[in-house]
Amino acid sequence: MATIPSILREYQQYRDTKAYSCRFPEVIEIHGFADASERCYGAAVYCKSKNLKSETLVRLITSKSRVAPTKSLTIPRLELCAAVLLAKLVKRVVAALQLETAEVYLWSDSMMVLAWLRKEPMDLKTFVQNRVAKIQELYPNQLWRHVPSDQNPADLVSRGVDPAKLLQQNLWFNGPTFLSGDDYPNRTINCREKLDEYNSELKNCVNEQIENFQSVLNIHVNDFLNDLLNVSNNYITILRVLSFILRFVENLKGINKVAGPLTTKEFEKAETYLVKKVQEQEFSSDINHLKTVHIELVSDLTSQAFIAALKKIYGSKRQMCKTVFGQWSLNSLEEPNLTKCKESNLKKWQKITKIVQLMWKFWSRNYLNQLQQRGKWMFEKNNVKIGDLVLIIEENLPTYKWALGRIVELYYGEDKKVRVVKIKTQYSTCKRAISKICVLPMEDP
Repeated sequence: MATIPSILREYQQYRDTKAYSCRFPEVIEIHGFADASERCYGAAVYCKSKNLKSETLVRLITSKSRVAPTKSLTIPRLELCAAVLLAKLVKRVVAALQLETAEVYLWSDSMMVLAWLRKEPMDLKTFVQNRVAKIQELYPNQLWRHVPSDQNPADLVSRGVDPAKLLQQNLWFNGPTFLSGDDYPNRTINCREKLDEYNSELKNCVNEQIENFQSVLNIHVNDFLNDLLNVSNNYITILRVLSFILRFVENLKGINKVAGPLTTKEFEKAETYLVKKVQEQEFSSDINHLKTVHIELVSDLTSQAFIAALKKIYGSKRQMCKTVFGQWSLNSLEEPNLTKCKESNLKKWQKITKIVQLMWKFWSRNYLNQLQQRGKWMFEKNNVKIGDLVLIIEENLPTYKWALGRIVELYYGEDKKVRVVKIKTQYSTCKRAISKICVLPMEDP
């Protein structure tokens, strides 16, 4: 049996840390996985990054595990504890790495936990209710997805693995293979196989409603629509049959029973019902996404109140939106319409701009360089004197940035010629060789 010191020595080889993202990432995603067993439960967090070259890198950021409570709990409850641990761990990772704008994906291999997260906490018993409320407070249930058990890296945390074998586990260091692509598993949440265990965590009032309407729930709406479409291929006939069915349902309530020919209002009601049911059948996922609505009231109509409300909407529970639509158009000054500008005016402006640029280029390259020329001294004459206005040559700067100064002192060489001058500029005083200055002409030639 391995001892604790030997196990610690084996773990020393995992100290080597690697970058969690590729260079210059364009897209960063955070993926968290949770799993539990009878002995412990844990979570693992991965970072997926992708750059403009379509290079994808998936790295393990951190993981955490806890021993199962001494009080025996069912596996679904332990899976729920692992989900709570994962939500807290991802929240800390996002805050530590400052990745608030990154997309977050949370994964679990327990259908039971995913079904509980889609319920209102008040409909669940106390143990499950508290943990579901905590998870929904950190992250909405739309971010949770199902992952097969054989592709869940958190399974290694919950069941344990020897340090020597951990190096061979590519699933642990790089996550499941589907993270390397863009198509993630999107399995439908279904608890029919463990319906009794699922209902056991619901409150008694909810269980009574399920028992009372069990026969109604067994009738699948999609099957009803398919049977209705098989009655006839005539749209009007289908609406007439559906109108009579809806009238029959309303008459069963015993309030304002209706008889006689169908009315226009009943036709419109049947058509609306048919369209909604077809949309629920064909666009169920899109409808669920559209139901995610947040309304925030502002105290007044000022910009400060609007920004404060907008910050609450983009809080920790939600990710940053890519597009924001407003009811009112932008109230700003209208930009001038350049298409109505005469072509001659545009050409004239372009020509003047080009002439100015050429003039400046010619003056800076030719005239200023001529000021530096020094003829050979054939007779005794100081080529510079105190009070001359000069430009200080800076080879690493363009000519228009050369400092302007005035000579305040002369320094002669052994041949009694001026070799160095002291120049006073606007900000300081410096010494320069005469080869590093341009004397500006102050007198007429």
